[in-house]
Amino acid sequence: MSEPIELKVDARWKWAAKDKGESLYAFTEKPVFNGLYWGLADGEDNFTQINCFTVDLGAPADSLHQIIDGRLVKYIDIPADGERVIVGGDNRRRYSAGRMSDDGALFCYINGGDKWGTGGETSLWYTWRRPTPEELAE
Repeated sequence: MSEPIELKVDARWKWAAKDKGESLYAFTEKPVFNGLYWGLADGEDNFTQINCFTVDLGAPADSLHQIIDGRLVKYIDIPADGERVIVGGDNRRRYSAGRMSDDGALFCYINGGDKWGTGGETSLWYTWRRPTPEELAE
């Protein structure tokens, strides 16, 4: 029996995602999702369709993965340290500590403080989102 052939991903492909039609694409730059498909913000055509593979990347809007050392790694957009976020079901305002727990919770500084005002104490939030422009203006 012959040895299996290892497939390598060309180093120029850094991102992968699927569109609403379930087609899988690879990109040279981080793409953005417009509700139907992923594409590059500058309109460049630096992508390729790679439908010869069957890979479950989840729902199209949540399918963005980085290609690191030939492996697909789920991309999680972690708010930066000090970035404002809305947490919990009652929309509390917090400042992100810029890191996630291993099980996907966002560390935030306690009681609306920051790394200086709370001595760096944090709490974990499983439900979080970025504020809307209207919430940021408040």
